[in-house]
Amino acid sequence: MPPGRRPGARCCRTTRWCRTRCGADWSRQSATASCGPPSGWLRSIRESTLEGLDTAARKGKHGGRPPVITDDMLHTLLRRRAGGECVEQIQLDLIIPTVKRKGGNPSVAGIYRAVAEPAKRERLKSADADASQRMPPAPSSR
Repeated sequence: MPPGRRPGARCCRTTRWCRTRCGADWSRQSATASCGPPSGWLRSIRESTLEGLDTAARKGKHGGRPPVITDDMLHTLLRRRAGGECVEQIQLDLIIPTVKRKGGNPSVAGIYRAVAEPAKRERLKSADADASQRMPPAPSSR
């Protein structure tokens, strides 16, 4: 630690990196110039993250939490909704197969979201199809 800095003192930024690595006096305006990560540091982190995501995508893996309502549950849900049952009755019979709440029932809000998802996807597909029909053809380059 540079002389004159007390332990735990902040410089002009409150990031952990800056608190531990910056040798500037935090009370001066010139501290801004010496703070922050070295040049290229963030860029290399971003590039390595993107490379890792590309590698995972090639392996067929993707991030994110697994869905609570599976395709089988959704099929059962839609069939029973078409039969006239209310969501609260259906909820009691659905059991979450995986994740944190395994063995529990999905929430009513989650069920409504799952019911709305296929309709939302269908609307987006039709909107994309309409937009592609309305777009003029791209100019040919000769």
